[in-house]
Amino acid sequence: MEKIVNEILKAPKVIVLRHIMADPDAIGSQYGLAQLVIEQGQAKQVLIAGDVPSTLKELPPFRNSSLSLSEKLLTESDFEKATVVILDTSTINRVDFGPLDFSVLNKAQKVIKIDHHPVGLDTHGQPKDNYPKHTIRYQDTSASSTSEIISNLFEVNTYDISLMSLPISQYLYTGILGDTGKFSYAISPRTFNTVANLIRGFDMKDFTEINHAMSTTTLEEAKMKGYCYDKMVVDDDTANIIISREDLNKHNWPADDMARFVNLLGTVQGITKWMMCVQEEDLSWRISLRSTGIIVNDLAEEYGGGGHPTASGILLPANSNNMTIIQEIKEKLISKQ
Repeated sequence: MEKIVNEILKAPKVIVLRHIMADPDAIGSQYGLAQLVIEQGQAKQVLIAGDVPSTLKELPPFRNSSLSLSEKLLTESDFEKATVVILDTSTINRVDFGPLDFSVLNKAQKVIKIDHHPVGLDTHGQPKDNYPKHTIRYQDTSASSTSEIISNLFEVNTYDISLMSLPISQYLYTGILGDTGKFSYAISPRTFNTVANLIRGFDMKDFTEINHAMSTTTLEEAKMKGYCYDKMVVDDDTANIIISREDLNKHNWPADDMARFVNLLGTVQGITKWMMCVQEEDLSWRISLRSTGIIVNDLAEEYGGGGHPTASGILLPANSNNMTIIQEIKEKLISKQ
């Protein structure tokens, strides 16, 4: 971590990226690190990219942010002599490069990966993440979130946590809040210690507003949640819901917004594992697997996906055979013990 801190803060140009279909941790860690470099680093240029779901844009830290993800689409020339930091992304195929692809990393001076997702090893003992060979990796699967890892950067060397500005603190707090389900899972004593450091010295109103924003729902979101409860199918201790493009278009609901409600299925008493399948506009399927303790990432990896042991995802490109594959995944999840 000491090496990574030095590489990032001393770089003349830094690009911070994260995964597609962003969640609060992906954006929180991305904004937080970018702001950190702006305030404490030596970079003359700090670039970030990626689409932000409309619902996340309305969260307090991002609503009035001086950073803008959609202001500039990155070009190949942006990557020349840049230090590229990729956050919260286990495999290269899930990085949001905008209109570009991972080949642009060949132009970068350095590539750094910081993540908390587990990644398997190949027969040579190398990570099966398809990142360039020269990538510097920092992976901590014991962390609640990538935002927690970025928060801990301040505890390395002379980067005192007391130097953290309010925007950085709010970005990272939001990321931790999102990936722990508002401290419902994936927590540890370190998580709470990190949060205590993040909010120390600031007005608590700056953080309770974030809590409130992440706990409230619009009327349309309430209807989406009701739809999930109504359409979910339960088989013993396993729940699933399949939401097609036709279903979404009928109600004019964005796929990104619907996919955020995957954990609703796990709030029903007796459910220990569940699956949400949402069809994107390009007719691909986003499949989210969750459980309260049963390992599901091996099932995700079987179909080209991955993630945490109890929270993983699969992306199926548009194909006429996808419903058969979804049925296979559902049956394998039901049989998992």
